[in-house]
Amino acid sequence: MPTSLFVPQVHACIKEIFQAEELLHVEEVGVSPGAGPRTSDCYRTSAALPGRFQQPDRFCGYGKPEPHPRYRTTNQTYGSRAPTVHEVPTSFHITPHAFTRIQGMGGPYRNCGLNTALEKSHVTGPGNFITASECLDFHPSYNPKGPSHC
Repeated sequence: MPTSLFVPQVHACIKEIFQAEELLHVEEVGVSPGAGPRTSDCYRTSAALPGRFQQPDRFCGYGKPEPHPRYRTTNQTYGSRAPTVHEVPTSFHITPHAFTRIQGMGGPYRNCGLNTALEKSHVTGPGNFITASECLDFHPSYNPKGPSHC
């Protein structure tokens, strides 16, 4: 294609960049969402690009009431502006979900091994090991009826 056909589109994109940088948000009365510029008008996009990236002015939830200036953060300022055609991706690559699908069928990994480690008692010292058969055998220093003899 001749470059002269792209010149008006380039000028329109440059104008939009300056308006976005200066934070000039002029709302036109009577224009429905999605009637704004498309990403493919300014950039070369892939054929598999979803519509939400082709028409970023369809994104909803922006323009909340201004918080108190003392408590406003830069993230709130950045997040309050809707994305423009210059900020959305121009290509979209889907990640295959084969691993997640197979993992979901069997569930997460479960360890069914035998625990053979000895548990050391923090109460009676490192030399005393607690086993399943000795869970009620207390250390000789524990005597509920009188003083300990150790």
